[in-house]
Amino acid sequence: MERTQKIKQKAQELINQNQKPTAQQIAEEISWPPQDVHRCLNILEKQGQIQTYTKQPFDQKIRFISIKR
Repeated sequence: MERTQKIKQKAQELINQNQKPTAQQIAEEISWPPQDVHRCLNILEKQGQIQTYTKQPFDQKIRFISIKR
């Protein structure tokens, strides 16, 4: 399975479990470095397969992922 598709699949699994997946959460779930996950998320977002949005609670940026259907 291609790296980007593995990340998309993991995000979909987390969404199906009624969670709001973050880039950090996905990195921990699949044991990849966060920078690799962010790189793949950028590719998926450019392809129009996902959307990401950032929130900054307590001076820490958190990148959330949503799947386009």
